[in-house]
Amino acid sequence: MTTVYACGRMIDGVNSDVKENCCVTVADGKILAVTDRPPEQYDMLTDWSGYTVMPGLINCHTHVGILPTADNDLILRCPLTKRVVIILRHLIQLLASGVTTIRDLGCYDKVDLEIRSLVRSGRVIGPDMFAAGPMLTMTGGHAHTVGVEVDGVDECRKAVRQRLKDGVDLVKVMATGGVLTKGVEPGSAQLSIEEMKVICEEAHKAGRRVACHAQGNTGIRNALAAGVDTIEHGFYLDRESVDKMARQGIYYIPTFCAPYFMAAKGKELGLAQEFIDKVNASLDAHAASFSMALDSGVKIACGTDAGTPFNGHDRTAKELLLMHTHGMPADQAIAAATSVAAACIGVSDRGRIAPDLRADLIAVEGNPLETLGCLENGVKYVMKQGRVFSTAALKEAILS
Repeated sequence: MTTVYACGRMIDGVNSDVKENCCVTVADGKILAVTDRPPEQYDMLTDWSGYTVMPGLINCHTHVGILPTADNDLILRCPLTKRVVIILRHLIQLLASGVTTIRDLGCYDKVDLEIRSLVRSGRVIGPDMFAAGPMLTMTGGHAHTVGVEVDGVDECRKAVRQRLKDGVDLVKVMATGGVLTKGVEPGSAQLSIEEMKVICEEAHKAGRRVACHAQGNTGIRNALAAGVDTIEHGFYLDRESVDKMARQGIYYIPTFCAPYFMAAKGKELGLAQEFIDKVNASLDAHAASFSMALDSGVKIACGTDAGTPFNGHDRTAKELLLMHTHGMPADQAIAAATSVAAACIGVSDRGRIAPDLRADLIAVEGNPLETLGCLENGVKYVMKQGRVFSTAALKEAILS
């Protein structure tokens, strides 16, 4: 069936302006045309003249298998059936907030890989998933309780090959310590250049990208030397690293939401003091790193690190607001969660509104280019591959 959506305004995910009063024609899960008036033939006309229509949002850093509580390991004490139910609720939260694609960067027991396949087959409702399975970390390294511990080049090579055998879409590696691992400093370098080089080599041979948790500067430099594709967090960037990222087209996902919510709510909601101290120590450097990357033309994509303490799976719009607060223009922030994010995860069939692309759209009250905050509560309809969901109905399903 061919459906025409009459849009009051349209943001295409690439250009910095709004197109007024246009029509988006959709059939079989794809965009057929973007025109000034309805085509001569169609089956149904849907009036979205009261909304701004834009591409579905893409969140490049989530953890759907983690509960956003003070104790991130709480999920490990839940039976598998409860974990699956929790993940399904998180997926509905993401979709209800306008997110139609996610990159999930670490889940226990490879559950994300199974859920991803169910979503793609249409048996589970949620954003399209690109899943990494368990992340790779050194023995005792960051997230060792939930990842796979590897030491030395041979173990790293075999671990990547096992991830590929399991069917991952990408590989996640830990180059540095992190906030939420006891006794580990975010600035400490962990896996070596040689270890990460072989991880990148094996992943790239199979056409998979490597996402790298890297907070401290030495670890960031090591990761860049090893050939990773994205730097996640990047608390302590320096000029040399930023210039290399810009020159080589390496993407930066700052994940402002993770430290923001820990700093804002950690003391009140019982986060360990060690974690609060580590977060607070990084805030100024993180902001300066983002500004340096932004001014230098580094490709910046949206990712929230959803699942970290108090950082729910419905906060993608908050990430855009935080990037905007730190100096990113509204149109660039929207692109960071649409066209730039699509390029970051290596897909060309979404992130823009144009003929022959996936029909992943959202209808929003207000104009996000004028008031970016309208994305937080103004998304009324979400279309994923041509299927339309009311966000009110999705939110009711979450609460039921």
